[in-house]
Amino acid sequence: MDNRTLDLIEMLYQTVDEAYGVPFGKGRCVVERERVLDILKRLKNRLQCKVSLELVGTMQQIIAEAPKVPFGKDRYVIEGERFLEIVGELHALNRN
Repeated sequence: MDNRTLDLIEMLYQTVDEAYGVPFGKGRCVVERERVLDILKRLKNRLQCKVSLELVGTMQQIIAEAPKVPFGKDRYVIEGERFLEIVGELHALNRN
């Protein structure tokens, strides 16, 4: 796997990992939807493996179904812990 693909996976992980939590949200966090979708789109264009593409599709669906935060532009609440699990699976599949 090339370094650019790994960089995109790391960028995605950091974006969600550094997102601020939601009070009483148990694992939920607020992310900039367009930023995450942009990273996922670029990542999807670089991946070949069917399983990897399915994982990216799952992450895109999580973002698409996320509720919008009533304050702030383009901010959505996602299941951060689940999202990071998927990013970890993606990294494991593509690190070789």
